[in-house]
Amino acid sequence: MSHLRAIILSCLLGIDREEPTKFTKKCKDPWNFWYTYSGMLMEIKDVRQIPEEGFRRWFRDDEFDLIVFYPTPASEEIIAFQLCYRKDGQERVLTWRSRGGHSHNRIDDGEVTYHSKMTPILVADGVFQKEEVLHRFRAAANNLDKRLIHFIEDSIRSLTSNQS
Repeated sequence: MSHLRAIILSCLLGIDREEPTKFTKKCKDPWNFWYTYSGMLMEIKDVRQIPEEGFRRWFRDDEFDLIVFYPTPASEEIIAFQLCYRKDGQERVLTWRSRGGHSHNRIDDGEVTYHSKMTPILVADGVFQKEEVLHRFRAAANNLDKRLIHFIEDSIRSLTSNQS
């Protein structure tokens, strides 16, 4: 990741560049924001908020990004979430909205050989590997609030394995 991109992400996410010890070093640039916490979902504080989307909380590790939306910062009612997984290659995202249910997509990263990078987009994906995702999520979510873990797990369990 370029130094400029790291600076932009630090501003958007509100991460203090003076505290690099929070991240696990995986390559030479200590402010590559794709560094992750080692194996456990951790919350990124001071995430940029977009008022019409509700209050956003973002958790990440080396395998998952979990973005959870609430009506207000004080609310415990979840109105939507996105669970991104397989970040090492063909990234997928499971989205749930209180008004719309589930969708399962692959993230097209916009990489085209011999062309400039285009904007990543969500595209239709095939079978949702429910048991695999559920198992890996459980292993990564131990330090999250138990109500949040149960909500995400129940949502995943409610899907059939071939639902997309």
